[in-house]
Amino acid sequence: TMSTGYFTMTVPLGGTYLVQAWYNGYLKAQKSNVYVVGANVALGTTTIPGGDVNSDNNINILDIVTIISRYGSPAAALTDPADINDDLIINIFDLTIAAGNFGTYGPLTW
Repeated sequence: TMSTGYFTMTVPLGGTYLVQAWYNGYLKAQKSNVYVVGANVALGTTTIPGGDVNSDNNINILDIVTIISRYGSPAAALTDPADINDDLIINIFDLTIAAGNFGTYGPLTW
């Protein structure tokens, strides 16, 4: 996606699709029954909450413990799921995001 979240996809002409959006460390969102007929399709906006460090589509104690166990460490890469805010260090900001979304699970309806 672009920094604004805008994206394009190339799909065969005609058809009904399930579209999913996700990012490392975040829950999935999905929109079902997206009908495409070779034109632009506006899907609307969605927000995906951060904190799903282990990619199980559930922000829970396992995610919190993982962030705590890596607290103060540099992120392994820009897409490190424990570095939820992508500032290249696992710290209180990542823990706060996960804690604020604690108990949320997906996939979320888009």
